[in-house]
Order: sequence, then C-alpha cells, then structure tokens
Amino acid sequence: MEPILTIERNFAPSASVNEHGRYRWSVVILSSREDIATLCSSIEAALAATRDEPAVVDVMVNGNEPLALQAAAKFAFWPASSSTTLRIWSLGRDKAKAWNAYVHGVWPGAEVAFFVDGYARVEPDALGRLADALDASETALGAAAVPMVGRSASALRARMIAAPQINGSLYALRRGTVETIRSMGFRMPFGLYRLDGLLGSALAFGLNPQRHPWTPGFIAVVPGASWSRQIEHVRSTRDHSAPQNAMPTDEPTSTAAFESLPNRPIGRADTVHNTPFCLNSSSPTSAATAK
Repeated sequence: MEPILTIERNFAPSASVNEHGRYRWSVVILSSREDIATLCSSIEAALAATRDEPAVVDVMVNGNEPLALQAAAKFAFWPASSSTTLRIWSLGRDKAKAWNAYVHGVWPGAEVAFFVDGYARVEPDALGRLADALDASETALGAAAVPMVGRSASALRARMIAAPQINGSLYALRRGTVETIRSMGFRMPFGLYRLDGLLGSALAFGLNPQRHPWTPGFIAVVPGASWSRQIEHVRSTRDHSAPQNAMPTDEPTSTAAFESLPNRPIGRADTVHNTPFCLNSSSPTSAATAK
C-alpha cells in the first residue's frame, strides 16, 4: 500500500527526534464521509497542532477515493513547516480496516501516536497536552481528550473525568502501547465503526485481562485537550461529543468476556458478526511492557 500523496519535509536538528525514528509525533486522521472542506479543516488543524515537533500526519480515507484525491489536490503544494510530513492514503471502505492498516503498517514508530476523527479540528495545544499527560504518567497507556462542543459535552466530560474512557474524536497512545498492540495481534473487527469502546476496554484491562483488573489509571483523561468542528452536523445522525461505544462508568464484574475473545465474535450482536477479536490471551505482553 502506497500513499497517493507524500510531502516530505526536511528535519532540522532537534533533540526531540527519538532513537526509534525520525518522528517524535505521528497523527492519523480517519476519514470517510466528510466533505472536502471539513476534511481540509481537520488536516490544517492537525498540521498546526504539531508545532515544531518532528511529526508525520497520515490521512487515512476509507471507502471514498474521490475525497482522498480531492484532499491530495488541495495539499499538493502545501507550504508548511520544515518538520512535518503529510501523507494521504485511500483504502477500501471499513473504518476498522483503516485503523488496523495504520497501526500494523503505516505507523512510523513515533513516540506518541494521535488518533483524530475526520471531522475533528484539534485545538492548537491539544496534542501537546495529551503528550505531556503521557509523559507525566507512570501508568497511562493512552490519553483521551474531552468534548467541549455538542449538546451532551458537559455531562460527558464530567463522566470521562470521573471514570476514564477513550473518546474516538481525539486520543493518543504512547509508543510502547502501539508496539504491544502490534506484537499481540490486537486488531479491530472488520465492520466495527465505533472503535473507542473496544479500545478503551482493552486499555482499561492493561491490554492483558488475565493479568490486570479494570484499572482507570491506564487511561489519562486530559480536561485541557479538546477539539472543535468547522461545520455543524457533518453527519446529522451523530452527536460528535459522545464517545463512540462509550464504556459503562462502573467497573465490570468479570473479565470473562475478554478471556473468551479468541473463540467468539466481539461486540454487540447487532454491530459485529462472525469476526473474532484478535487478542492472544496467552501473550506475555502486559501494561508493564507498554510503557
């Protein structure tokens, strides 16, 4: 798989380029149904939010090649800072497949990986705040931004702070977490659209439910990190402030659902059918290895 557009930037000498690669930060924008103005707004905001960090922004457009080509044309002559690379990709329709393709193939080994929904316009300091939260935490595998717009934003923000969970509009994973996900064969089931509930559950169990109980400290919720949107009601049937497949606020009474994952479909019966969740429960990986 090759990107349809790559704008490579020259890297100025910087102490923030880590030993694992040229990029300290990586950003993936998962898009499908946005219009071109909305997607371009999301891309521009992500590029601005990378500041002077050595970074790569990957735009993964699934099931909408015309949108990917439009975005490539818009940014073909993009004048940007010397430290950011932009790549635009076109894939077949399936958001879970796009997530898997990024994590298991495209991800460049950056210190922090940020995941952004295609409609979300990240605030200028949002990425930095998420990265700082991961740096400051000894236990967090990921960091979640909170909603500031939408009818239920205030209630959801309070709920996320009280019971940490992932919101799919904007979240971050540290490098060790992505490496663990890759090594254990964790993949989103094809056909699953709302990904954050499953990912949030996996993180809350430290990516190893046999070893770790449900632990809120594995997710750092960052009240100062958020996003906006350029166009209201891009998808009129969704409230974009709501976490996708938001997890219950109470701790699960059992890990049995996770322990049986390799042998049955994952998710609600009306959402995912006949697709096993690729979690190797015998894997020695754990939250400790994800730091």
